[in-house]
Amino acid sequence: MKLDVGAYIKDVCGDLLVTDGTTVSAEAPAGIHLSMDRAISIALIVVELATKAMKHAYSGEGSIVWVTLAKKGDALVLR
Repeated sequence: MKLDVGAYIKDVCGDLLVTDGTTVSAEAPAGIHLSMDRAISIALIVVELATKAMKHAYSGEGSIVWVTLAKKGDALVLR
């Protein structure tokens, strides 16, 4: 089974608990389909990094954690 990883990442970021006024913004194109295992692995990485950024890197009203997923040729770039 394939999963649209762009839409999945946006949903996962939207579900993260926002603390101390820090928000998570995701930018990922629709239409990148991966196996369920790979999409879930990417989502787990995103959740871990975004959570750590909210907890340790940023604090205060108006901070934003940006998550972007892009396709470059045959590779995916997660930032």
